[in-house]
Amino acid sequence: MGRKSSIKILHTADWHIGLSSWKTQKEVERLTEQEECLEQMLEVAKSEKVDLLLHAGDLFHHPQNPSREAIRVAVKAIFEFSRLAPFVWVVGNHDWYAVEALRNFFPEEVLIIKDFEVRHLEELGVSIFPLPYLRLAQFLGNDCDGSRQDRAQESLHGRMENWKEKRKSSFWNILVAHATIEELALRYLEANADREVFLKKGDIPSFFHYGAFGHLHGLIPLEGPFPIYYPSSLVLDSFKQAGRSGGG
Repeated sequence: MGRKSSIKILHTADWHIGLSSWKTQKEVERLTEQEECLEQMLEVAKSEKVDLLLHAGDLFHHPQNPSREAIRVAVKAIFEFSRLAPFVWVVGNHDWYAVEALRNFFPEEVLIIKDFEVRHLEELGVSIFPLPYLRLAQFLGNDCDGSRQDRAQESLHGRMENWKEKRKSSFWNILVAHATIEELALRYLEANADREVFLKKGDIPSFFHYGAFGHLHGLIPLEGPFPIYYPSSLVLDSFKQAGRSGGG
């Protein structure tokens, strides 16, 4: 099946369900706010009649032992969104390490992706090229020669070049990544060169039609041979960030 003449996508990221924030000396639970935001987002998805939902990582906030209530909110939201359209979730650094345990609970319309394998959604005419969070140590293995960041970027570039063999020219080719684009690294606290592989904008293959990114918690559009966006976090994770552009 070839690609449709147009496709309507809801791109979101960084829900951080289960987050608590500090206000002076008191910790504030944000789950109620997050659930309200998800309900509003669901109404938008319904009214816009979206064809595909993309989550670019950090759906959860605690990678170990999220609360039962956080899991309930997350599962409920995913079920509701997946009734409208396929739900693709590429995992981030905060996502629950045991998220595989949830996979069997969801219908086939939900894809939880922790690897780099391309997925072809035949009925939509869409190919998903996933980049989960790229930990330096995990990506390099025992390769410690030269600059760690440079070596990791070289390896990542090679992987992305291999993607060219898996693309379908008649499909919408979409990059879904939980990553820092190197040119943005100095502007966002979430970026950490000692822990993660930065993605060079110039290394991203030009055959994509859209880049759905998460991780940096800011509303960031980037120019390039195709549109690239960070959609911001679901709620601002710190009260000190009031006034910053956002909204998942």
